[in-house]
Amino acid sequence: MFAGVAGSSLSTGGIYISTDNGSNWKSLLPLNNSVSTIAVSGTNIFAGTDIGSVYLSTDNGINWSLANAGVVYSSDWSVAISGNNIFSATQFGGVYVSGDFGKYLGNGK
Repeated sequence: MFAGVAGSSLSTGGIYISTDNGSNWKSLLPLNNSVSTIAVSGTNIFAGTDIGSVYLSTDNGINWSLANAGVVYSSDWSVAISGNNIFSATQFGGVYVSGDFGKYLGNGK
């Protein structure tokens, strides 16, 4: 089970994992901003943040990389996965689509 957490001046946001139905949580990706959406497909995890960054882990959260090439600054409200297609709906920038599993998110308004 994964959870995105809002960051603030008092706490670190990011992505957390629980392997015991929510009794305990472990930080996978600490961030100073808020994670607003998470999409999971197998061991691949996409996380969208409130500052327009999309992060990708291909190993169930052990390692992370930015996967937001082509995205202009805008809050990510939703990330969805369908096959190799990744969709990222943003607050001001429209909908971005990737046909290469997140390597490049082009504006598909």
